[in-house]
Amino acid sequence: MSDQVSLGPALDAALAALGSRLPGLTVARSSALAHVSSHVGDPALRAELEALVLEDLVWAAAVLAGHQAALAAFEQQVIDAIAPAVSRIDRDASFAETVRQDLRVKLLVGEGASGPRLAAYAGRGPLKSWVLVAAIRHGYDLKRRGGKELPDDEIDAAIFDDAERAYARKESRALLKGWIEEGLRALDDRRRGVLHLYFVEDVPSETIGRMYGVHRGTVARWIEEARESVKSHIRRRALATPGLGPEGVDSLLRAADGHLSLSLSLLRS
Repeated sequence: MSDQVSLGPALDAALAALGSRLPGLTVARSSALAHVSSHVGDPALRAELEALVLEDLVWAAAVLAGHQAALAAFEQQVIDAIAPAVSRIDRDASFAETVRQDLRVKLLVGEGASGPRLAAYAGRGPLKSWVLVAAIRHGYDLKRRGGKELPDDEIDAAIFDDAERAYARKESRALLKGWIEEGLRALDDRRRGVLHLYFVEDVPSETIGRMYGVHRGTVARWIEEARESVKSHIRRRALATPGLGPEGVDSLLRAADGHLSLSLSLLRS
């Protein structure tokens, strides 16, 4: 199988899926291609392209371009989800609203000379998860600046959305947090460092490749191997834990995959 794959067919499928999901939204293929290519290149490496959530990457491009249907959906499905997510950090409604407004400005307007932070979203996971992780980090930073250290159970609760919490009891969530940290610490320093750069710092794989003196295809392979290593560790631990059952194991694995970047940012060496 070639390491190179055409971006065109995957992009067309993403445009069609987004059009079905957001009726009334029409995104020019040329502008979508330009935005996606700025993050992954064209032609893209197969390993990188297959790891992307292209539909959400195109959605982000439409939001940045000011398409009303995309903006309305982003506000309803993403921005409005910030307050419930960070309320687990601080239940004061004013705190949640502060985080929500701060993120809206950072994402859609930018601060100082910097442009909209949304432009940094590279499709390495669902757009909503990416924004909520940023919101939780921001909320965590606000509490730290205020001199308050968050208890582990509050951090743990912030990692899960309501659907996941329906399957994962508090005890299971605590186990998952520990298993993610175990899996990350079991990685060699290079792979753990690459994951941090890619998922937390949003450093492109091409830049990481230059840092390590390797092709970006090698970086893509390291990232995928590291992710699978962490998930395999979690799967082994979960299957060996009485009482979880297949549904509970699957739920925890979905949660782990969706919140790896937050786990990396909170992991204390």
